[in-house]
Amino acid sequence: MIDRLPLDVQIEIFQSLAIDDVLRLRLVSKNLYSSTEIRSLWFSAVTKALEVVPIPQVFKKLSAMPTATLQFEAIRHSMLERSWHRENLAPMSLREIPSFHDVQYLELLPGGDWLVTIAGDGSVCLQHVSEPRPRIVKRGIDAYLHKMTSAISYSSGFDSLLLITGTNGTDETSHLFLYCIDTQIPRMESVLTLKLSTNVLAASAAFGILAVGTGQGEAELIHIISVDEYSGQQRSIVLMDVRSTGSMEESTLTILSRSQVFLCCSYGFALYDIPQVEQARVGNSQDPPTIMVTPTWSLKHELTLSLPVSSHVVWQHMALQQPGTIFILDYHELHVLNLTVSPVSHIEVSLPVKVGGDLTALGTHRGVWWNRYQSAQNDARSLRLWTCTLPRIPAHEEDLIEDDFPIAAGSLIVPCKDKEEVEYLSLDEWSGRVCLLFERKESRGRIVLVDVCQ
Repeated sequence: MIDRLPLDVQIEIFQSLAIDDVLRLRLVSKNLYSSTEIRSLWFSAVTKALEVVPIPQVFKKLSAMPTATLQFEAIRHSMLERSWHRENLAPMSLREIPSFHDVQYLELLPGGDWLVTIAGDGSVCLQHVSEPRPRIVKRGIDAYLHKMTSAISYSSGFDSLLLITGTNGTDETSHLFLYCIDTQIPRMESVLTLKLSTNVLAASAAFGILAVGTGQGEAELIHIISVDEYSGQQRSIVLMDVRSTGSMEESTLTILSRSQVFLCCSYGFALYDIPQVEQARVGNSQDPPTIMVTPTWSLKHELTLSLPVSSHVVWQHMALQQPGTIFILDYHELHVLNLTVSPVSHIEVSLPVKVGGDLTALGTHRGVWWNRYQSAQNDARSLRLWTCTLPRIPAHEEDLIEDDFPIAAGSLIVPCKDKEEVEYLSLDEWSGRVCLLFERKESRGRIVLVDVCQ
């Protein structure tokens, strides 16, 4: 019997087992139950889960987590691995969250316990999903913004960054708002607010870099701004001229590292090195330098979805190392870019369910989308969300083919009000929570938090 072995041997055996097997052993005897209460077992399980779904905010709290919390996180991850790609899955719980302004966008923060809501004037509310009102409110501008976007990424200290962009319809100026959020305090501070006379085509922020793609006439530039996310101090500005490599219209930018940026548009993909120019320091009397750049790697490939939907990028092992994989979701297939090999390898993996492109959220391991027509149910009081589990790509493997990476797809059936449609959705892949913003039938949209696992 296992319970007669030395405790250190038992723990070594437990750590090699799947969580479901550990839970079965806990039912065998009191001795085994007691042995599986050891913190190191659950610490190891959550560490392994973070290798699958790398969430820096969870990693930062790992050493301080009590055993009960580690158990909860490990068991929830195991349940999500089993259930995320099942068909017609019913959520464990639904929770309606009060809305305190005219919500246009919402974003679940990593970990799934905190939510930011964004109004049409750029104002932001930060609230815990279990609380009736916001903890922090930040004002926007005195005008309604069009063509808004919002995105969550990571600061150099692995806190959350919120980037909002939009266009003032009155004077056609573009506005960017960058916030740094620490939910442990909680704190939400404005890092940077920009007002530009040019059209913002795409933007991204991560790890001390803000990249802003602009277009005016034939000129297409990527503004690279080095910024301290905690003081707001701008350190340097470089302008990258990318007009020679295709249009940035309907594109997305992703900061891969402090030295590389990734551009994805309807014509394909391009990887750029960020120029390191000493005279680009803020405060220099000269204008920021403009440098004509060409991609270090590119691939022409026509994409159907607009804007392109790409996965979040997180450095491997929670350190500032080059990320390994980028996923780009299209109507018929998933594009997989393996950045650990040179040149970058590109694989197309067929999707078992087609993506209509209405609303999509894509993580590093899980995705969810809603299509207005494909998601119709016989019952007008329910809607279907499609779910998928993304393949894991081995590092430094060059000769990979589509058959190596089948995608598991499923669906989630969510109760709703009569013929209610979704306006926006956000996914936290660690907790398996999906937050839905339903259409405005009154002055404000209805916000519902969907829990796949309790």
